[in-house]
Amino acid sequence: MALMLSLVLAAGIAIWQLRQGAVADTEDDNHRLGVVLAEQTTRTLQAVDFVLREMSDKIIDSGVDDLNVLHKIFGGLDVHQALARRLVDLPQVIGFTIVDSSGHLVNLSRKWPVPDYSVADRAYFQYFAATADPNPYISEPAIARTSGEKAIFLVRRITGLNGTFLGVLVAPIRLDYFDTFFAKTGFSDGTGVSIVRRDGLILVHFPGSDLRPGTRIPTKLSWYDLVASGGGHYRLANTFADLGPTFVSVHPLKHYPVVVDVVRTQAAALARWFRQAIAIAAGVLSASISLALLLRALTRQVAISEASQDQISRQVKALQASETLLATTLEHMNQGLIMIDATGMMLICNKRAIELLDLPVDMMAAYPRAADVIEYVRQRDDVLACSEPPLDMGLVLDNQACYERRRPNGTVLEVRTAPLPDGGLVRTFTDITARAAAEAMLGLAASHDQLTGLANRNGFNTRLDATLAAARRGNPEVAVLCLDLDRFKAVNDTLGHDAGDQLLVLAAQRMREIARVTDIIGRLGGDEFAIILPATNLAGAEQVSRRLLESIRMPYILGTERARIGVSIGIAIYPTDGGTAEQLLRNADTALYKAKAAGRNTFCAYATEDGQREQHRVQLEQDFRTAVELAQFSLAYQPICDAATSEPVAFEALLRWNHPKRGAVPPSDFIPIAEQTGLIISLGRWVIEVACAEAAAWALPLRIAINLSPAQFRDQDLLSFIRDVLSRTGLAPTRLDLEVTEGLLLEDVADIVKTMQALRSVGVRMVLDDFGTAHANLSYLRGFPFDAVKIDRSFLRALNSDRQARALVEAMLAMAGALGLDVIGEGVETPEQLTLLCLLQCRWVQGFLLGRPAPSEETRELIWNRAANNPRGDKAVRLPRATHR
Repeated sequence: MALMLSLVLAAGIAIWQLRQGAVADTEDDNHRLGVVLAEQTTRTLQAVDFVLREMSDKIIDSGVDDLNVLHKIFGGLDVHQALARRLVDLPQVIGFTIVDSSGHLVNLSRKWPVPDYSVADRAYFQYFAATADPNPYISEPAIARTSGEKAIFLVRRITGLNGTFLGVLVAPIRLDYFDTFFAKTGFSDGTGVSIVRRDGLILVHFPGSDLRPGTRIPTKLSWYDLVASGGGHYRLANTFADLGPTFVSVHPLKHYPVVVDVVRTQAAALARWFRQAIAIAAGVLSASISLALLLRALTRQVAISEASQDQISRQVKALQASETLLATTLEHMNQGLIMIDATGMMLICNKRAIELLDLPVDMMAAYPRAADVIEYVRQRDDVLACSEPPLDMGLVLDNQACYERRRPNGTVLEVRTAPLPDGGLVRTFTDITARAAAEAMLGLAASHDQLTGLANRNGFNTRLDATLAAARRGNPEVAVLCLDLDRFKAVNDTLGHDAGDQLLVLAAQRMREIARVTDIIGRLGGDEFAIILPATNLAGAEQVSRRLLESIRMPYILGTERARIGVSIGIAIYPTDGGTAEQLLRNADTALYKAKAAGRNTFCAYATEDGQREQHRVQLEQDFRTAVELAQFSLAYQPICDAATSEPVAFEALLRWNHPKRGAVPPSDFIPIAEQTGLIISLGRWVIEVACAEAAAWALPLRIAINLSPAQFRDQDLLSFIRDVLSRTGLAPTRLDLEVTEGLLLEDVADIVKTMQALRSVGVRMVLDDFGTAHANLSYLRGFPFDAVKIDRSFLRALNSDRQARALVEAMLAMAGALGLDVIGEGVETPEQLTLLCLLQCRWVQGFLLGRPAPSEETRELIWNRAANNPRGDKAVRLPRATHR
């Protein structure tokens, strides 16, 4: 009963703590969501308010001091067009209106000519006519007269140089814009959001409920106190708008008289807790029932035990009296057993013990002393003579012992000794020869590769340490070779894994044929091998390497197929190239990569300059990590133009690193480091965030192209992150191009296609970069959902002089056209290349001829000039030529 009571009490405490945790989690979730929505609401209002403040500054700077001058300067068609252009990137705004101090319209963005009506009856006009408030004003929800849509009005006062009231600037903001935005946020069940004016007037509430726009929050609620103190949490009882008990998080905006409330009903917040409470209660109930049943069963078992106690006692006495049965048991045991009393007499020695220890039967039948048996065994140099200690009563009786010994005939015995209460001991002997052999085989498997029979990485490292230890004593040289099979992956992918395994076995066999008896060969993993050449200098290692090259590149017969491979070899010599196994393997691996870079199927020895280059790479990696922390990166933007007009239609975002000491570091140097260290994920996210925010601020809706590495594409959060960036920056998905290289197409095709299709469903365009340089062909283009391809610059360099290059470009254009893909010619540097691409009907081009990468400020200015000049028919300004890439 005490245990059951404890269970109930513990369950009650757990349920209460879970409820407190659920409440705390709800408040935290509401707060985090409120911070995000408050920031987004601020950005929405700031984008509109920026236009109002800019127009107010222009009116003040123009020196307007009365209504006639205001209408004359700002009532024209040019101002109407300027206001209309501002609507392109502001979908939340119905229009912009300039109103004079009499309430009549001076100009507006939605209609021309300007209609003649007055807004003097509007509350916002009357507010600014009565007060000189320099801050923005948010109106209550109303119907916009120009469009008939329901909106709230963001209004600023126009004040003359002498402080006179000249009128107001008005921007009605669609209420359904907020509904659309909140709907995309994906609120969970029971969660809602309200945008409320500081005086308690509700402007927007999502999702729709009895809490309608225009309703005012009762003054008795603590909401007003929280707004005055800068925000916080409170719980709302079922006293307002029939929402029921709710948790409310209050977030006042800093620069606008607006508050964002995140509301979640108590039922939704505590739903999971309620289920957990039911589960805990059910568990406690089940445990209580089980305890009751167990108590009942134990009671019955005690009764049964007491009833059978007498019978058990009689059986024990019968067993003790049955010496014949005991003797039979001892004689038929699979273990050998001897018993020695406190005086040292061997009272028992069964038949199995005599067989295992090869003792005389007559001697043991006479109950000899243990000392006599020990002397007999010592004379024969048998197992007991070297036991630890064999039968020394003073050392064994107080401690239980177990050890293994191998007899001269090869039998392995497990010997166990246990003391007896009367001062004697019992020792058993078990034949474990088979088990010892199995354990020896397992030890061999732990240090050797099961496929080739060579030493595995662990076994190789152990033997290399031993070889170096011997070399240090005798001071000879030791050579270490690192080998990597060339074109093995192609054979494995083409003929299958079974053929690949057979090829590895044959290659290992050829290595054995070349190596000496004293040499050690190991398979480190995959198609990577290593060889230890004891007492070998550089010349000897190079000779062995030549023989390995000749042997391994000979043809292999794999079933019915013939295959050819090669091998690349790196050499490091002890002690010149390293004094430890780790240093030798690392430097031999460095030499191996040098051999691969030299064209494969060759060997290279480690040299001092290799270490210097490795040290340079390590230093560059350290500088790169510091650059990520200190944000030393920036973006440059290169235009992608219409081949016919040379005008930009998109810009490619290019990452730049300006090192404080090294200067500009080429992307070809630091991008591989970013991929190797895993920092490419965070760095790539920064590029996407900055580039999308920059493109969202452009005066024209041009596309932005961003390069993705394979590591970024494998990121499981890529799709959700891009959706979040597009939502936060306000960039339309159709304006985003994601460029991937052909190397990505060699990975898991199903996952890659699934991710690309998901991105395209959002509206993002997929572009294949560097087309034609690697593996992509018609089957790749048909299998992957691309929207466009980029012809690599290497084809364009020889376009005018090489007929084969021109034929390849024509074939690529025809292939892409047949599949309905756009084509971008990359690397256009001469007018002749541009002209020829136009003749070949390549629609889009990119290169230094059309514009070099430029900073964001210059790019933004270029786009603004083009947007401003086009309505007057002027030619768009071409991107300024930079002096460096």
